[in-house]
Amino acid sequence: MLDLAGISGALASAKTILDLLKNANDAQLAIKISAEVANVEGQLIGVQQQTLAIQQENQELRSQLDEFQTFVHHIPLCGECDQTERTMVLSARHVTPRVAKCG
Repeated sequence: MLDLAGISGALASAKTILDLLKNANDAQLAIKISAEVANVEGQLIGVQQQTLAIQQENQELRSQLDEFQTFVHHIPLCGECDQTERTMVLSARHVTPRVAKCG
């Protein structure tokens, strides 16, 4: 004779085992996903550090450019140049007629 209670218990046990396996697979998948997320976060931190370094270098270059743009090649004792806040640099090689004509 068919034991319905035994079949029912076996089916319930099988379902429980399948649920446990599914949960175990879900847990393994969650662990893999967490590991990948951590890996991506690590790469993102590296990219952020590189971006910060590039921004700092860019700022330094901009500061140097601003400083170099204050240099003017003029003839000595130029009244117009003395009134500006520019740094006077004398260089016979780089003086052009347009720049050399002061005031």
